[in-house]
Amino acid sequence: MLRFALGSLPGNDKITDVSALAGLTELRELHLFNNNLTDVSALAGLKRLERLNLEGNPNLTKAEIEKLQKGLPNCSIKHNATK
Repeated sequence: MLRFALGSLPGNDKITDVSALAGLTELRELHLFNNNLTDVSALAGLKRLERLNLEGNPNLTKAEIEKLQKGLPNCSIKHNATK
């Protein structure tokens, strides 16, 4: 299983763009917690993704998460979007 984690540690710059990950089509698990993401549409092509952690991205909206979930119906997306 191919796994990848891009979480930010306190005081580090936060990730804002995930478009470079779009080509990692064999990913099964991806952790993008504690960043500054607003657009995760580039992840919709990761059809083998089974688990995705987007917690701690304060600017992600529920609508963005729902749109991604429709594109990745077999993926469990963990998030805490409130907008």
